[in-house]
Amino acid sequence: ILLALALVIGGIYDQLMLSSGLISYQAHGWLASLVPAWILALWAAFVTVLNVSLRWMKDIKSHGKWLVAILFGAFGGPLAYMGAEKLGAVSLNNLPASYIALAIGWAILTPLLLVLSEKFDGFKV
Repeated sequence: ILLALALVIGGIYDQLMLSSGLISYQAHGWLASLVPAWILALWAAFVTVLNVSLRWMKDIKSHGKWLVAILFGAFGGPLAYMGAEKLGAVSLNNLPASYIALAIGWAILTPLLLVLSEKFDGFKV
């Protein structure tokens, strides 16, 4: 369930970024107006680490880790896209607006996905 939710949420977010012209992808695999399959695969890969290696960031409600999650997303999201741009996979078209939109989006999505990962934790005993 968590994987499906992340694919929908991440796909919608990246589609909004693409449709607004803030980012563009170099290899689509299908229509250039749709996010490529590989970005959806990256969303799937990211959400799988939330219940494993990023487990320490969970429980954001009771320990004030919400601020850590927001900052993690606000800095980590744009850095990931910056790395993808260096690899030639993504173009950030409207600087600094692209970075601002990525920072805001990931600052919202990271805590949201952590809350969802808490609810749909496949490793919880």
